[in-house]
Amino acid sequence: MSRPVANQKGNRTKRPQVVALVPSTGAVVPDAPVELEGNEFLLDLWDRLWREHSEQWQPLSHLMVVTRYFVMQIEALEIESKLGSTMVQKGSQGQTVLHPLRRHLADVRKALLGIEKELGLTPEASIRLGFVGDPQESRMDEFQKRWNEPVADG
Repeated sequence: MSRPVANQKGNRTKRPQVVALVPSTGAVVPDAPVELEGNEFLLDLWDRLWREHSEQWQPLSHLMVVTRYFVMQIEALEIESKLGSTMVQKGSQGQTVLHPLRRHLADVRKALLGIEKELGLTPEASIRLGFVGDPQESRMDEFQKRWNEPVADG
């Protein structure tokens, strides 16, 4: 049986707590995985991503995910170089089928996109995770301030 309205308990009147983010003093860039050795492009990207996201990423908790992202990037590049322009091959019964590595490459790219969203590397994910200010945020803040202002009598 429900309680009378006057006795109901809930957190409807509680306001969310505001948490202030403290900027870090400097970017901590973990050592790049050994798989990146010799690939200057990916080494530079590793460094830039860690510096750009030093406010959001924590080296201990994000290191494995970022490493997995880069190792998968290497895998995708190796598959692309092996395949070249090859799209199809002959199947076991002589039929034309999609090259199995093309299918695997599509799976790797799909997984990469998921990791990019998880890390906030896409514009939508950055906004969703709060890494970048939402353009609508300023209008919403303005509306909320006006809504909360006391109304003058008369």
